[in-house]
Amino acid sequence: MLGISLGERGALVAEVACAGEVRRAVRVGEFAYPAGLTLEQPEALGVALGEFLTKSGFSTRRAVLGVPARWLLLKSYALPPVEPHAAASMLWLRAEAESAPELGEMVLDFAGQTSVLDPTTVLLMGLPRRSIDRLRTFAAGAGLNVTAITPCSTALGGATAKQTGSAHILSLNCEGAELSEHEGEQTRFLRHLGSAGTSLAPLVAELRRAAVTHPLNAATLTNDVSAIRARRSPQALVLWDDVGLDNAAMDSIAQALNVPVVRGELQSIGCAGEALTGGRVGAVAAALTFAPLAGGRPAVDFLHPRLSAPKKPNVTRRTAWLTGAAAVVALVALLAYTDLARMQRRVTGADEELKRLEPTLKTARPFVANMEFVETFQASRPKYLACLSDLTLAIPEDGQTYVTRFHLQSSMRGECVGRSPNNQEVLNLMDKLSAGGRFKDLKRKLEARGAGPEVAFTVTFTYVPK
Repeated sequence: MLGISLGERGALVAEVACAGEVRRAVRVGEFAYPAGLTLEQPEALGVALGEFLTKSGFSTRRAVLGVPARWLLLKSYALPPVEPHAAASMLWLRAEAESAPELGEMVLDFAGQTSVLDPTTVLLMGLPRRSIDRLRTFAAGAGLNVTAITPCSTALGGATAKQTGSAHILSLNCEGAELSEHEGEQTRFLRHLGSAGTSLAPLVAELRRAAVTHPLNAATLTNDVSAIRARRSPQALVLWDDVGLDNAAMDSIAQALNVPVVRGELQSIGCAGEALTGGRVGAVAAALTFAPLAGGRPAVDFLHPRLSAPKKPNVTRRTAWLTGAAAVVALVALLAYTDLARMQRRVTGADEELKRLEPTLKTARPFVANMEFVETFQASRPKYLACLSDLTLAIPEDGQTYVTRFHLQSSMRGECVGRSPNNQEVLNLMDKLSAGGRFKDLKRKLEARGAGPEVAFTVTFTYVPK
C-alpha cells in the first residue's frame, strides 16, 4: 500500500509491504509539485504524480492520503454519558454551529470513543468538502485507488504512542511543524505550529506558547492518584525530524517544552526499510498505511466519517395522512384490548426506568442548559471578535510578547494577561493599543518575575467597537 503525505509544495510517498506482523518500507520518494501546479489544479497534478510513481518504480496504486493539520478544523469537545448515535448528533450540531461559512460544507470525524457510562472528551476534526473533492480528482488523475483520507499526525502519533508509549509527538518538515498528544492510539491534542525552516526562533516561540496553554505531562481528568505518583519523571517528546536539526536545536525545543526530547526512528514504530535515510525520512508516509494494512480503519477517516448530517424524512402529504390514519386505528385497537392493570404495570415500569436514568439525566442537564444558552448567540455584529482581532494586530510578530489569557465582559470592559521580555515592551504594546482609538482606560500591572528574563503583565481596558 502507498502512504502519501501531502503538503502545499510537494508530497512524500512510501510504499509499505506487510507479511504477517512484519512491515517493510519497500521504497520512498519525494514528489515535488511541477512549476505552476498545485492542488488547485488537481487533475493535472495527479497526472504528474502518476508519471512520478511509474518512473520511481512504485508498483501498487492502492493508497492512503495524509493531510496536514493546517487544513483541518480542530476542536475538543466534552460529552456527557450518552449513546453513540446521540453523541454523533451532538457533535455534528455543535460543529455545524461553529464552522466558518466561508469554508463551505465540512466533512467531520472525531478522534476518541464516547461512553454511555462516563463523561468523555473527543477531538473533532473537519475537512472542507471541496478539499476532499480535489483530492478525489487528484487521485483519479494519478490512477490511485484511495482507501482513506486521514490527518498525518494522527497516523504517525498513534503508531508512535502504541509502539513506544510516548504520548507527545513533534513532527517537523520543510513546510511546517505539528505538535500532538496521544492517549494510546487516540489523538487528544493537535496543533500546527507554523514553519520549521530556516529559523528556529519562531518555532521555539510557538512551542513556548503551546507549553503555557497546554502543558505537557499535566495530569488529565482520567488520571488517578496512583497514576500520578507512578510518573516519576516526565515522558519524553518524540521528535520526527525531516529538516535535519542539530543537537543544539533539540536542546532549545526541550527547554521550551520542559520535557526531554528523543529522535524518532522508523524501526521504533515497527517498520523496517533500508531505503530510508537514517531510518526517519518517510516515517509519516509509512505510518499512514499501518491501520489499513492490518485490516482496520484509521482513527480519523474523511472518506468514511463517523459523523454525518441527520437525514431529513422524505414524506409526502398523502403518506403522512395514511400514516396518521393507520396510527389512529392502531391506537384505538390497542386501547380496546388494554385493561387498567396492564396500563398500571407500564406506568410502574416507566417510573423505574426514570429512576434508573436519573444519574445520567443529572449529568446531561447542565450540558443541555449550556446548549440552550449558546443558541441565543448572534453572529451579525461580532464586536467581541473585533476586539480580539485588534489586540492580536497590536502584538509584535517577533514571538517574544504573547497573551496567555483574555477576558472580555458584556460591558466591553476586559483584561489580557501575558508575558514579555521586559517592561518597555509592555509599554510599547499599550501605546499601540491606545493609538488605534478603540482601547480606552488602559492600565497595566506587572507581576513578579519568574526564573527567566520575562515579566508577567496584566492590562485592563475598555473597548469601543465601531
